[in-house]
Amino acid sequence: MSFLEIVVDEKRYGERVVLKNLRLALARGEIVSLVGPSGCGKSTLLSIVAGLDKGARATVRLEGAPDGEGIGFVFQEPRLFPWLDVARNIAFGSADAPPSAAAADALLAEVGLAGYGAHLPRQLSGGQAQRVAIARALYTRPRVLLLDEPFSAVDALTRIKLQDLLARVARERGLSVLLVTHDIDEAVHLSDRIVLLDRQPGPPRTETPVALARPRARGDAEAARLKAAILAMFDLETA
Repeated sequence: MSFLEIVVDEKRYGERVVLKNLRLALARGEIVSLVGPSGCGKSTLLSIVAGLDKGARATVRLEGAPDGEGIGFVFQEPRLFPWLDVARNIAFGSADAPPSAAAADALLAEVGLAGYGAHLPRQLSGGQAQRVAIARALYTRPRVLLLDEPFSAVDALTRIKLQDLLARVARERGLSVLLVTHDIDEAVHLSDRIVLLDRQPGPPRTETPVALARPRARGDAEAARLKAAILAMFDLETA
């Protein structure tokens, strides 16, 4: 049995079929990137896995259980509440009553923002706000982390730092990660496997293993070769 099993028989928006006959499984601790053209259902798939989309004929099982617990979600935008300080944003929506300030402080230290608990979102840079969003997703101690283009709105240097943060956190916590990205460099750098979805609903067109040693050096020749191969498949399958 796989650690995370995803079966989507069909997902429609009105008359338009977005996902159909899709099967995907993740191993414990595996990082999988979803790539493909806009409109192929990548973000919709994450919403189904997270239990946010109830309108699909789909089954999601985590260690055999269909309850949906143990899954954290990081969106493209941080989605922080501007009237709450950073620590309260991190603990928002948890079952802890009252929220644990110590847990929030520990997570801030983990994501490189020690001492920022009393800051308001308007006092943060874009990269800092996304670090808070990652900390919030980790507050409930998930076993799976879903990320929907989480670094697309930040500058290139900040993006590299956030990618390295994600890789470290996933490794240290043993998290399984499902990442939606349009950045093939990002997919190659972070992933154990890259799944290509096509605009035509159906099973993944390709699933490419990334057998590169960790930690990974940026600009590695083998990574560049793999990127070129994936881009070639992307052009072929999505034209």
